[in-house]
Amino acid sequence: MTRDEFISNAVALMGSATGWQAGLARRMGIEPRTIRRAVKDGPSDNLAAALLALMSETSPQAVHAEWIVGTGDDHREYLIHTTRPRFTCLVVLPGDDYDLANDDGIKYGSGDTTLAGFVWLDRVPDNLSMLMERACDALERIE
Repeated sequence: MTRDEFISNAVALMGSATGWQAGLARRMGIEPRTIRRAVKDGPSDNLAAALLALMSETSPQAVHAEWIVGTGDDHREYLIHTTRPRFTCLVVLPGDDYDLANDDGIKYGSGDTTLAGFVWLDRVPDNLSMLMERACDALERIE
């Protein structure tokens, strides 16, 4: 993506030619100087990809469910959160062969169920415990 394409896409996404740099930096969770540098020299490949991903998130989505539970091709059960902050995680039940001791990432337990193996598509939220409670509630409702 060229410098001019970056600016044009960013202004279109933010809806204004004034204040778009600071707003875009906040929305992307990055330092404003990164945006200023992209305006001056052109965006890095990573920044261009992040802008395009952000633009695709604003388009209508076919999935209307906030939570999806399914079985992966590894025969494990997964929970998927489709709204921001988006993530997938493994649903670990008693007797599963998943080694929780070797998982150094986020783990959240509720009753006999533990959520682990998180893959975050967005930044991990500050109110993580509230989101994890909602995840466990959704899992109970679905199953």
